[in-house]
Amino acid sequence: GEAAQERAIEARKCTHDGDEAESKTELICRKIRNKYGIQLDTMGLDPELRKVVEEQRKMLKNSLKLLSTELYAKEIHYIHEIIQNCDDNSYTGDVEPSLIIRLTEELIEFENNEIGFSERDVESICSIGQSSKANRKGFIGHK
Repeated sequence: GEAAQERAIEARKCTHDGDEAESKTELICRKIRNKYGIQLDTMGLDPELRKVVEEQRKMLKNSLKLLSTELYAKEIHYIHEIIQNCDDNSYTGDVEPSLIIRLTEELIEFENNEIGFSERDVESICSIGQSSKANRKGFIGHK
């Protein structure tokens, strides 16, 4: 509903106006970019070190491409993942969890009434093999 749309809009905001303090969302995004060296200027590095960093980036990119191809080899698998994620989400005590799927000729839209991402959740989806569900029993995504 409207609350989910407002959360989605807020989640997409990673900008701030002028001298105003950075939003919590932007701080989280910047922290993750710094952690993984995204937008890291390698030009100031020693040429040998710069070469190593660039090779590591290429290797990671190729590994992620291969992993995603294998993980989602079946075209429909992503729908299973979305439903699994909705089942694993956190909900307030007064809400009955729900998932609405809308299909049009242009898109598939998924709407879920979860409480939203925590900072830990955002960090988890930006990493590989570090699920925020790893130590939470009772979740489909728990391995």
